[in-house]
Amino acid sequence: MSERKEFRDLAPPGEAHAAIASLDLTPGPEHVPLREARGRVLHERIDAAIDVPGFDRAAVDGYAVHAADTFGADEADPACLELAGEVHNRHGRRGGPRPHLGRTR
Repeated sequence: MSERKEFRDLAPPGEAHAAIASLDLTPGPEHVPLREARGRVLHERIDAAIDVPGFDRAAVDGYAVHAADTFGADEADPACLELAGEVHNRHGRRGGPRPHLGRTR
């Protein structure tokens, strides 16, 4: 049998917690090439200096619907929804109350 070292001197829980809390476990920032950056976390926020692309990409970004209004719809039996309102992009009006969306068949 191999001889095993036993630890008999145990610190009280409060003292052990204080010892762990006193350690600086926060890694400092380091610079790595972009190819080696995969899986890492940024040290600070980075904002782009310019918008890319520099134009609005779509005239319509999407639609908001109530899920219940689309229940049972599929390719053979699509749900027909009435347009209840519009919210324009940054060049038109902003925000406003959400319109009520109703379903018709």
